[in-house]
Amino acid sequence: MAHEHSMFSTKSGIYLELARLMDYPLEKTGLLLAQNGGLNQLRALNDPVISEQLAGLTSSLKPTDREALQIEYTRLFVYRPVCAPHETAYRGDLKSHQLIQKLAACYQKAGLHCSETLSPDHISVELEFMQYLFYRQGNCAGSEATLWQEQTSAFMQDHLHRWVPDFCARLQEEAQRPFKHLAAVIDAVVKT
Repeated sequence: MAHEHSMFSTKSGIYLELARLMDYPLEKTGLLLAQNGGLNQLRALNDPVISEQLAGLTSSLKPTDREALQIEYTRLFVYRPVCAPHETAYRGDLKSHQLIQKLAACYQKAGLHCSETLSPDHISVELEFMQYLFYRQGNCAGSEATLWQEQTSAFMQDHLHRWVPDFCARLQEEAQRPFKHLAAVIDAVVKT
């Protein structure tokens, strides 16, 4: 049981790091976490592809890059984004309001409600939700753990697997380093 708890704790930490890396880059947020030791869980994976991309990400960051990162972040994700960080931008099988309702239902089922800060389909919100699901899965046992595992698998299949690979491919096409490396890391984690 201790090994399982540790595994879920690690997965929870990985998804939290990914969610934070997708935040707007300020002093200790967004990609600037990489300059401040904020990649411990991702590094602990010891996955060769992820390790290579993390090395590229950190080596392409310079201490004076905050403004350049903010400009690139805004170009990519905020004002007329070339790479929208929202599930609704990649899913043609549902209307936007239907998808938002489905996401809100997933969050509500887990005992959470959506904040007004970010849209429920924003990649940071979905990655942070995965962090929460893994955390809950690792901190209970028996049938309760099974219910959290089912919810984790369903959310991964019904949401992240359906749009994050396309988002990451688009980000790799459109972005400058280090965002290109971040896309490869997110893609590799979500596919595992």
